[in-house]
Amino acid sequence: MKKYGILILSFVLSIILFVSLINIQKVIINKNELGIVYVLNTNLEPYTQITKDMYDIFYVSNKDINKYSYITDESILNNMISIKQLQKGIILTNDILINKEQKQEYINKNEKEVVLINIDNYDKKIGKVLNDNNYINLYITVNTTYIPNNIHKLRKVEFKSEKVNQITFLYLEKFSTYSLLYDDEVTKNNLSSIVLEVTREQATYINSIKDIADFSISVI
Repeated sequence: MKKYGILILSFVLSIILFVSLINIQKVIINKNELGIVYVLNTNLEPYTQITKDMYDIFYVSNKDINKYSYITDESILNNMISIKQLQKGIILTNDILINKEQKQEYINKNEKEVVLINIDNYDKKIGKVLNDNNYINLYITVNTTYIPNNIHKLRKVEFKSEKVNQITFLYLEKFSTYSLLYDDEVTKNNLSSIVLEVTREQATYINSIKDIADFSISVI
């Protein structure tokens, strides 16, 4: 009887060990599918240097890391600063941080400038509903020779005609208007021009194609 008891105990222990090994294996497999990312534990103002006490370590899927380009190497965070206001809980990526030595270059590049754009108002109702508190999408149609350098980052890109080699793309999305100019201040039916406050880089591009491109907007 005692012999059977020992066998049963050994059998139970074997099952427990087997289950434990399976769970350990699952943990190892899951860990191989996860990667380390760094999450802010505080709100940051623009141009704040990142220090170790400002972020916590979390594990996320490697698929998400590759998809969203999360920073996974902590050494990269040395001497990095935020380029805009960041909220607690955001995962750190390269597109929201720059090296502190690049601060002035970034500020100069992103300094705001005002541009005047003549637009094609295909929707005659736009002039009635659009005001300085609206957001707009700005579309540009131009010969493919004059596309911007960041065309690969722009959304809703569409080739209009292979013969004329023109392309239409969404250049500014959900953009706040700076000022509106109307041909007719009474009816505001024929909206012909719009003034936007954009970065220096955007202003340079827009001004360089103003005479050869068509601009149109939609209201959000």
